[in-house]
Amino acid sequence: MTRLAIAGLGAVTRDIHLPAYKTLAGKVSLVGGCDPDARARSGFSKQLHDTPVFEDFDEMLLHTAVPSSRAVPGSFGTRLPCLLREADG
Repeated sequence: MTRLAIAGLGAVTRDIHLPAYKTLAGKVSLVGGCDPDARARSGFSKQLHDTPVFEDFDEMLLHTAVPSSRAVPGSFGTRLPCLLREADG
């Protein structure tokens, strides 16, 4: 099973990614989500009560099961730090 962590929990995640992940039940396990926006975190938590939510990308990676994949559907301001972090290894 693919363990997925999501960076960016706004409209794109809510309206596109989460419905798609639901079709992959048994193949994808959401292990965490992060977003600097409190409203986005709150909305995500209301949909996925059992998935840990964090404000910071590094904090999410530190406190969740090691994801085998990461989705970064958020705005450029959310994506850039995550992508730079990934590039650093």
